[in-house]
Amino acid sequence: LCAIFAVVLPIRLVVPTLTVGMLIYATMTGAIVTPPTIETQSDLIIEIYALIALGIVIFVLGLRSHGNHLQDQQVSSLRRLNTVRNYAGVGVFAVDLTLRMVSVDPVTQRMLGVPQSFDIASMMRKFGDHEQKELRRMMFQRPGDTTTLLSRLRQTPGSNMHRVIRLFLWYERSFDNSPVVYGLVVDVTGEHLQERALKETLAELSIRQDQQKQMFSIISHELRTPASVISMLIDDLNDETADQDHLTKRLREATDQLLGVLTDMRQAVNPEKNLPINPVPFVPADLAESIRNTFEMQAQASGITIRLRFGEGANEMVLADSVRIKHRTGVWSITDNGIGIAPEEVERLFQPFQRGGEDARNRADGSGLGLYIVRTTAQLLGGSVTYFPAPEGGAGYHVR
Repeated sequence: LCAIFAVVLPIRLVVPTLTVGMLIYATMTGAIVTPPTIETQSDLIIEIYALIALGIVIFVLGLRSHGNHLQDQQVSSLRRLNTVRNYAGVGVFAVDLTLRMVSVDPVTQRMLGVPQSFDIASMMRKFGDHEQKELRRMMFQRPGDTTTLLSRLRQTPGSNMHRVIRLFLWYERSFDNSPVVYGLVVDVTGEHLQERALKETLAELSIRQDQQKQMFSIISHELRTPASVISMLIDDLNDETADQDHLTKRLREATDQLLGVLTDMRQAVNPEKNLPINPVPFVPADLAESIRNTFEMQAQASGITIRLRFGEGANEMVLADSVRIKHRTGVWSITDNGIGIAPEEVERLFQPFQRGGEDARNRADGSGLGLYIVRTTAQLLGGSVTYFPAPEGGAGYHVR
């Protein structure tokens, strides 16, 4: 009877049952309290069998107790693992391909926004077209495969967050040989956002690096131009027949042009450190003549003629920031007879370091800062700059 109880009863009931049974048996018979006297050979055999049976009972109880302890440890480990899994946002699900039903755990319910059990069609609608195709391929076209999918769930109404999940899927046969797909769902939205932010930062740094390279190349080019003019004027100073006063004036203007280029660069790189506005009286016609003299040698070398047309009041004294006007535009309106600017390119060329266009005749020359500084300066002085197609066929700008 003890052996039957030891095998059949749950382990937590075996010891109390046997203990109570032994007490009742001892009370009623006194056989355990007063050991029986062994008188015959059969009594000895029975005693030996009883001891063997008691040993078997104890051994069975020990095995069952040890097995129960291991099972409790496994259950406890699984419980802790589930706690960690829930905290980490890892869900599990199973797809019965015969019934076409999906069963999910509470974590997956939260991530997908679905009930505990639903049909496959409802599951498919949670994913994009590419992911749906891959899921159908695995479930119905090529069963037995194992795959991993990174997917952005379709945005649910009323939510402004795009959840990104990673699916780990594998195909098995259940105990009744029906096809089942098991899967893990991992919420990687945070990692995806961090990765996207990192890519955007790296792209921005790359753009800045390219701009810096371009800027240094442009600076060297722009400084070379006025420096070459100064070099030519110094050579002319050694000519005794040259007009020394005129050469000195042009040398001063070329030097001012060099300083103007440096000022342009500073304004583009550190606009917060710009020179303060300093209105002074000057004559616009004299300022225009000075600018023409600065660029005349370069223009002649390139076969370009610079013409000035003075309007009413050009010879009258005005009060303005002559440094900014001189080093940025030089005139209120400027036109050329070049190829002009396509309408879609007009606004782009007002941005810093933007030069030329796709037309092969439009050589990418200059710093790419001119129009940017013109607009910035005009706005700083309370004015504006607008583009218009020049009557000569090229580009024109009004500076107000």
